[in-house]
Amino acid sequence: MKSNADRVAPPREETGYIGEVVKDRTFDVSPVMFNDPGFCNTNLRMIHVTVDVSRPENQNPQPELEDNEFIETFSVPLKDLWAECIKFEEQGYAIDARVGTLAEGIEFAKRWKLV
Repeated sequence: MKSNADRVAPPREETGYIGEVVKDRTFDVSPVMFNDPGFCNTNLRMIHVTVDVSRPENQNPQPELEDNEFIETFSVPLKDLWAECIKFEEQGYAIDARVGTLAEGIEFAKRWKLV
């Protein structure tokens, strides 16, 4: 299994943010999840990370992109994530299913007053 430093490296490379894996062992790493079971074997694990945006190195994060990558980073409050996904989709952007599912889950929790 990867170390915590190895788990945090990809988000830092792609977003520029420096964070720490959640310290709760029951919520640090998700189970293996399959994108399209029965269709392909592509799978992933979600690594839950906290980012302290007050740290100087997180004030103006810059991704460490490879030559063939283009990633634009920006911040959205979690309470607004669903509405932002709707706006981006209306503007022709493709919403990553993992981001959309997280946004929808937050929206469900708000509407059903689960939190």
